[in-house]
Amino acid sequence: MLKNFRTKILFAQGLCVLLMLFTVVAAFGYVQLYNGYNFVRWNLASSTTVDYTIHSAGSDDIPDKSEEVAIRLAFQAWNNVSSAQIQFQEDPTYSQVSDISAKKSDGTTPIHLVIFDENNATGLFSPGSTIVALTPVLSNSNGEILDADIVFNGRDHNFSTDGKANTFDVQSIATHEIGHFLGLDHSANRTATMYPFSRPNEYHLRSLSLDDVAGVNALYPATTLESSTGQVVSADTGAAINGAHVVAVSSNGEVLAATLTDANGNFTLNGVSGDYYVYAEPLDGPVTQSNINRQNIDTNFSTTFYGGNANPTIFRGGKALGILQVPAAGTLNLLEAIQANTNRALLLYQNSTQTIWFHATGFDPSTGQLKFSHSGITLQSAIKDLPGNPDWYQASISVDASVPPGSYNLWVQMGNAISILTGGLEVLPPAPSISALSPNEGGISGNTTVLIQGANFQNGANVLFDDTLLTQVTYLNSSTLQVQTPPGTLGQKVRVMVINPDGQFTALADAFTYVPDPPAVDSYSPNEGATAGGTTVTIKGSNFQSGITVTFGGQNATIVSATSTQIVCTAPPNANPGFVDIVLTNPNGRSATITNGFNYLLPVITNIMPTVGYNGGGTTVLIQGKGFDPRTPVVRFGNKTATNVQLLDEQNLTCVSPSGETGEVDITIENSDNKFHTLANAFRYTTTPDPKITSVQPNTGYTLGGDLITITGENFDDQAKVYFGGNLGEIVSIDPTQIQVKTPAGSEGKVDIIVENSTFQKAFVLNGFTYIVFVPQSSGGGKKGGGGCTLQRVPPSAEHALGSLFPLLLLGLTLTFLRRKRK
Repeated sequence: MLKNFRTKILFAQGLCVLLMLFTVVAAFGYVQLYNGYNFVRWNLASSTTVDYTIHSAGSDDIPDKSEEVAIRLAFQAWNNVSSAQIQFQEDPTYSQVSDISAKKSDGTTPIHLVIFDENNATGLFSPGSTIVALTPVLSNSNGEILDADIVFNGRDHNFSTDGKANTFDVQSIATHEIGHFLGLDHSANRTATMYPFSRPNEYHLRSLSLDDVAGVNALYPATTLESSTGQVVSADTGAAINGAHVVAVSSNGEVLAATLTDANGNFTLNGVSGDYYVYAEPLDGPVTQSNINRQNIDTNFSTTFYGGNANPTIFRGGKALGILQVPAAGTLNLLEAIQANTNRALLLYQNSTQTIWFHATGFDPSTGQLKFSHSGITLQSAIKDLPGNPDWYQASISVDASVPPGSYNLWVQMGNAISILTGGLEVLPPAPSISALSPNEGGISGNTTVLIQGANFQNGANVLFDDTLLTQVTYLNSSTLQVQTPPGTLGQKVRVMVINPDGQFTALADAFTYVPDPPAVDSYSPNEGATAGGTTVTIKGSNFQSGITVTFGGQNATIVSATSTQIVCTAPPNANPGFVDIVLTNPNGRSATITNGFNYLLPVITNIMPTVGYNGGGTTVLIQGKGFDPRTPVVRFGNKTATNVQLLDEQNLTCVSPSGETGEVDITIENSDNKFHTLANAFRYTTTPDPKITSVQPNTGYTLGGDLITITGENFDDQAKVYFGGNLGEIVSIDPTQIQVKTPAGSEGKVDIIVENSTFQKAFVLNGFTYIVFVPQSSGGGKKGGGGCTLQRVPPSAEHALGSLFPLLLLGLTLTFLRRKRK
């Protein structure tokens, strides 16, 4: 049963401005938050997701909404720890709420706010507070977090997202405060995200150190973690050391994890693996008891490795490490190390050399040594006093290109005594840079594909256009990112920012300009035509401006008509067959390309009907194929030219055959660009006159078939056949000038009628008959069952056979009889 009380813990990210070089800066390291009764954490029994809400007012210092993006990226940094079970999810429902004690609409569920307090409305900050941000955590005696909020001190401090001078980086501060939101205390690792102090324009807190990852893994393990246990006691008295900072360092010198001993001197290091060393150090500066939520911390001992400082023991995997005896404290104490002429943490790039300043008491540069936990980090000059600053020293160090990015130790040594600045130096890969965008402008609707070119991009980099975080970013290589632009406003020039996963970023001002949208093509037809040109092409889409041009393979098309959504044009001629691009270009130069959008064709004949005709000429012939000249090609039978050539479309034409000698001849079709195709022996002349059709009555009928049709004409022989859309009709009667035939069943729509004599000569009417669907209709019938019922076919036809009407007549008589009987 839970006790009826709650504890609120306030954890602040303190501002540390070094007004003078010799000012000592307190700093602090990773442990779990403790509320006086239990370590605190979220209860994930019902859900592994914790929501948060960003207050819509944002920061007064930031004109756009990029602070919201920075906060989301900070939460994402913790979400990316796949080995931890907890996840964060934004809930924008209550973004207008500014009260950190407010509840959701159910009246009981807290709103977890992230807010910039510009006038101390929360009452959390004293006048002129050095606290940059603060995370109130409300928990019960079991350690279950009931509520947590993140409050930025906007009254006393300035914030930015783009590196503006003398401002605090929102993403860095937010990433740190989210650690408290999770239930983590500060970290004594100088370059860890959970280090308690930040200076303006520090960005390395954006990326989590291995120590930070170990912390969240320990709180919310997704799987069973390897762990090592041990105890730290005084070498002089055997008494347990409370609050010793115990650190695991990999065999290559990178800080892996850290924790504090309990009142009995016991500790557990979670998530350690591989080969590593372990040491214990006092929190006597830069980390002190005042920086964490623990009491009665022992500091009267010296930094000591398991196995001794001269030859530390290498451990592998999780195990019981045993007892570490630590001697009493000496005078040697390394308090800080910074970049020369700055107050910033030691952030060194691979393959670089840099002058550093460090603050150490009890150190003599003539006999003492400055060392590093990785062999690729080396001292390049003699250690010298820093004039006018007691206990401050300067030296030049270099980082080899082979040193992996990460957090490393540096320490001072006098004889056997050492003092370590845990995580005092972070090695970084080269920073990203942007050189160009291609293209550097795009339409206001967005979705322009842009290549960002530069150097040192990392896989997983984020890209911002002003304050918009892009959702489609593809890492191509370290010098190229591909993105899809978001929507913008006409004439808007945006700053483009690339943020690498390690937190380093680069920005290019006015790198991309929004211009009117380019033409956009939704559909077009046809997509092929004769090399002779002249094909009418209809293009539908949007953003077509007055004066737009269209090219096919680089040649201008003729615009027949154009609106903002449709263009009708004729294709230009093209010397060679094949696919070409269609390009639409607005007067402002914006264009759209349909790659391989049009296929130029040579003329080709695929089918002839009929293939037999009267040698006196006059046979109507249907020629089918592709690539026919829209301006009407020439058709020849043998060496004679056909007449009355009618182009139905670029795949079909009809013509009338010339006279010819009995026998077979070639048929040739030739376009205006002299491209032609010949189908050998395609037509046979005969001495028998051709059948001809002069009328079809009626020319409509039902899809069910069975309608009686009369075809009038001449030269029908007694073996003639009639086809409706390729289906054979049933001949009822036939003579040389008239055929009566019943229609076969067919599909709704128009079909060709073909009369074929026994000589294979044919007459046809294209689309000569229309099939319609039978629709029964009813009328009459009163509310009391009176009235009549009429069923009919639509449209009725007196020419239809009685057999097809009889079932309906019988049904009508039956219904009439029943109606009268009910009376």
